[in-house]
Amino acid sequence: METRMYKIVVVLLLNLFISTLSYSQNVLEGAKGNSSIDYTQYGGGIVTLNAADKKLEIGYINYKFKTVPIQNGLVNRYSERPIWYGFTVSGKALNDYSTIFSNGKVSPASDIKIRFGYRIDGDPSSSIGNSIVIDSIKILAEERANPRTTQQRKNSIDVRMGVLTAALAPPPELWLITRGGYEVSKFKLYNQSLPFDSQFNSLRFDGFNGQIGLNYWHPKFNIFKNDVILLAGLTIGLRKQNNVDDLTEVRAEDVTISTNSITGTTRSFKSENVGFSGNYQTFTSFPINFDLYFKPHKLENAAFSLYGRANSYYGRNGSEMENGRQFPVNLGVGFYLLSKNWLANPLGGITLELSDSFQTLSADSFKDRLIFNIVTRVNIVQFRE
Repeated sequence: METRMYKIVVVLLLNLFISTLSYSQNVLEGAKGNSSIDYTQYGGGIVTLNAADKKLEIGYINYKFKTVPIQNGLVNRYSERPIWYGFTVSGKALNDYSTIFSNGKVSPASDIKIRFGYRIDGDPSSSIGNSIVIDSIKILAEERANPRTTQQRKNSIDVRMGVLTAALAPPPELWLITRGGYEVSKFKLYNQSLPFDSQFNSLRFDGFNGQIGLNYWHPKFNIFKNDVILLAGLTIGLRKQNNVDDLTEVRAEDVTISTNSITGTTRSFKSENVGFSGNYQTFTSFPINFDLYFKPHKLENAAFSLYGRANSYYGRNGSEMENGRQFPVNLGVGFYLLSKNWLANPLGGITLELSDSFQTLSADSFKDRLIFNIVTRVNIVQFRE
């Protein structure tokens, strides 16, 4: 157990270290990779790694942005166009970490998603201020950065820039978010009641996932007399999924002995089967995701999140007759370290999530239902202004 935990910690720390050397981006998702946030404020190629879900994701987002200062070193990035689009492709392991490290026998899963965003309200180009003010701010910023500029002149520039940036009032933005995808996984089921040669049965699962919702961005939202940058999201969807995550991983070693009839010597051959044991089911569900992500203006390089994940379905076998409608809810919190005082640019994020939060929680089940996670996202190619 100690060796397994050591390997997990090494992987998580390595992921976080890589992210600090790279250009990281928004990492808003829970332990199972679910999120209601798609409004990104960046564009280009990305790589995401979710430690708890053992998932690696690559993607491309077509979001071209402009940057305008707000105050105290904060800037607002807004979309040049009322739409953005993109796609992501991911692969992950269904096995636990011990299996992956011990023998490399991985049960794989993958998916592809198409994403789209449309700005419903809050067009920044119509109310962000005239181009003369924006150009003046850029010119003053360049002059202040010049090594030859005296400190007295810098102080004067600071006052002038403060007046100009105060006149700029970036509006809140409301976006319609949609995503749709296809997922496939391959694994083995273990059934001890079957004949010995048939106990491990290979299966393939094909599923789908479609969601629609809203994302709300506010660069200066007031909470208890404190200004924060706020990003909130809510999505509902339709998904065909299975319950592999609820099954127990089983490993069995087969040994075949071969005897040489002439010399009488024997030779043994070992092979290992990895599968899942339990009542495997597929079902159609209605996922609901909610996220609240905020950064206090006064706190330069840290942000926080509160999120919820709900999933409504009829029983584990999809039958209303046996178990009735199920509605498990996961609740989580997150903490993020930022780069350059930018909400959408965390160096790394840590989340703590409690599954089935409204079910009776005993001391024995607490450790199994509490999920610790580190998520990083690294930018490959980014759009420039």
